[in-house]
Amino acid sequence: MTLQTSIYSTFWLNDSSDSSNNRNCAFAEAIISPAKYALFQILGYHFLLAAHQLDATPPLSSFSAAKVGAFGGTALGLFYVFMLFKRRNPPRNDVPYLEPHAFSMLCKEMACSAVASIIGAYADGFHDHCVLFFLTISGFLGPFIFLVILFGVLGLVIAVVRNIAKLKSCWVGY
Repeated sequence: MTLQTSIYSTFWLNDSSDSSNNRNCAFAEAIISPAKYALFQILGYHFLLAAHQLDATPPLSSFSAAKVGAFGGTALGLFYVFMLFKRRNPPRNDVPYLEPHAFSMLCKEMACSAVASIIGAYADGFHDHCVLFFLTISGFLGPFIFLVILFGVLGLVIAVVRNIAKLKSCWVGY
């Protein structure tokens, strides 16, 4: 049984035994979309602020960036739910079982996050091209930054646990 982490992969699953579980995972992902895209927007926003020269004032606050991500995530979440209700499985011979690769899933998530940023910016009333570009880039970079932080912390925890285990084995040997 494979765990699908991208909502797009659940649209084309051909394995009927896992379809209800994958459908439930897709609904759960659609429900948490506002929080997910708000987090991506905040991470991208703070990364761009840190990378950008801070001699100019930032175009908006962290709360505004989160609000943009949440608005866009809500719109995409509603679209996801609509697509899940209208879902039709393709014929088995037309589309082979698609096992998404991590890179293509990351690219899809980055594109969806950028689209959510654009939708959220327009919904929140940001029509200035500079602010819209800033929000789109921060939304695009958010998923990548999230994965870097996630795997960085995971690697750090694994390294600490291994070193503690080695240190314990050295002490037991004496």
